[in-house]
Amino acid sequence: MKIGRIERPSPSGPVPRIAVVDTEAGVAVDAQRAEQARRLVAGDSPEAAARIAAALIPQSLAAGLGAAGFREDLERAVSARPPADDLYSLSWRATEDIPSRQQDGLPAGLEVLRFHLRKDAALERTCDRRRWLWTRHAA
Repeated sequence: MKIGRIERPSPSGPVPRIAVVDTEAGVAVDAQRAEQARRLVAGDSPEAAARIAAALIPQSLAAGLGAAGFREDLERAVSARPPADDLYSLSWRATEDIPSRQQDGLPAGLEVLRFHLRKDAALERTCDRRRWLWTRHAA
């Protein structure tokens, strides 16, 4: 499991979120939304589920890493089936003949953010001699 950051759109502007990448399954998950969905299934009200998820999995990665049980909270959150719009697939393959370059002149993080915000079906990127493919899961 790897931890990263994404930004989700909201009425008040982009909101930073923590994403968990399961390298074996090849998926990335918005951890806070996954925890919120898990709490809803457990019987919490939508408001309580949102508050508890925000407390367990903060928007700041630094704040989360400061908590002793942060990794366990992340694992518990993503162990349940997250909402389909918060699940992304990720695959890569190494090839020696792919040059390292940025596509469209954007840094990798901005490409992933654009993919997320536009709700594109797929994003393919070449980086460090690896070809990465992000796709959205169908519900």
